[in-house]
Amino acid sequence: LEGADKVVYFTHNYTSMTSCKNNFLLGTAKLAKKHGVDNLVAVCPVEHDMVYNENMSKSWIELRQEAEKEAIAANPKLTILNTDLIYGNDPTHLVHYMAQCVLAGRIHREFFFTGANFKPVHHDDVTSAVREALNNTAM
Repeated sequence: LEGADKVVYFTHNYTSMTSCKNNFLLGTAKLAKKHGVDNLVAVCPVEHDMVYNENMSKSWIELRQEAEKEAIAANPKLTILNTDLIYGNDPTHLVHYMAQCVLAGRIHREFFFTGANFKPVHHDDVTSAVREALNNTAM
């Protein structure tokens, strides 16, 4: 990060370790501020229908929103782009993961839930949004 004026940070787009995503986002925000990064864009896919949360007192959405607020408070030059599942021409980890689940005969029950609501976004659209965010320095 030393000497960089712009940084793009992508979290993974699969369902496990979402608490780590919150910690990595906060850590990245703090490091970017420490090293004088002028513009930090974090792309954070949302696993809204597939997430597991061990904290029974708060939903994963509340935990994620708290982490995002904390990261922005730690670094006001942070822009967060929350996307849905990202797809494109190349296979993603999610596709590979689901293929493994099918082969093992275990598919996440959330995929069978009639209320599951996915709004995939193409990687070209994410690229355009990141470009726009990088060209507009966060306040």
